[in-house]
Amino acid sequence: MWTASTPGGDVNGRGGYPSPAAVGPPATPIRLITCDCDGTLLNASCSTSDVNIATVRAAIAAGVRFVAATGKSRYGALKSMGALGDDLRAAYPDGVPGVFLQGLNVFGDDGSMLYEHTVTPDLARAIVAEARLVGSSLIAYSGDRILCEKADALTDLLPTYAEPVPEVIGTWESVLDSVPLNKFIYLGPADKITALRPAVEAAVGTHATLTQALPDMLEVLPPGASKGDGVRRLLEGAFGGVDPAAVLALGDAENDLTMFELVGTSVAMANALPALKELATAVTVGTNVEDGVAEAIRALVLDPLAQAGKNGVAVKTGEAEPSRAPSPAAGG
Repeated sequence: MWTASTPGGDVNGRGGYPSPAAVGPPATPIRLITCDCDGTLLNASCSTSDVNIATVRAAIAAGVRFVAATGKSRYGALKSMGALGDDLRAAYPDGVPGVFLQGLNVFGDDGSMLYEHTVTPDLARAIVAEARLVGSSLIAYSGDRILCEKADALTDLLPTYAEPVPEVIGTWESVLDSVPLNKFIYLGPADKITALRPAVEAAVGTHATLTQALPDMLEVLPPGASKGDGVRRLLEGAFGGVDPAAVLALGDAENDLTMFELVGTSVAMANALPALKELATAVTVGTNVEDGVAEAIRALVLDPLAQAGKNGVAVKTGEAEPSRAPSPAAGG
């Protein structure tokens, strides 16, 4: 489980889609980057490469905001970012802004929660009943907590991928009416999850939204929830308001579709879902394990800024000096 994308595909790795370098500078200069984690920013070891960290730091130093837009908890996202996560914590001591848990937790630049959405107890019972019927491993997120009825080989893997240690709660019935639960995830081999999805859709009907960030995880969210909705709320409520046209979104999976529909510029990784590539402004030559994030930021943010003379000289990927993110009050 928690498989990471690896290089592959045709010769150019893009299937004929335009690369970030080929599309040219965005019509509206980028002020904010929203970046997915798994399969995008993170590599095969579920960590952030030095090249990606250096390139994001260069963008931040140039005045461009950077936030996670991920299915991970805020804790898990920042931990997986390594030194970049440390930068963001230092820049935002009251709480790092971003879109977490597929848009179910949205935090503003002052550290406050702009939005939270939870699963109703009735929906939770339907999700639990289906998991028991098919014998699937099941977890639930409550903010930065992960809950499970019992530990197994799949839940034991979660901490190795920067996620919180799952808490064994005994029975789901002990928490369904008393603990706010943001989302549930069915865990299992990709083929089992693919076979399970129609049954889960039938069980929850229109009372939930299903999405996948990874092939071995099926996420069940409150109805209408999406990463795109979370990003919209962030842009409206943080940084003094940000025009979606001035946003660069980076992603790879089904859960990124709504985010790509919202923003002015979107880039899919070379390893991305075909439907996301079709929607994207550009597709990177490199995959997530080949620093596709750095490629996109260099072409669409750093090079245009350098050409406009707004940040001095051009910054080459991997050569940027480490720098702290600007304070929450800084412009950009």
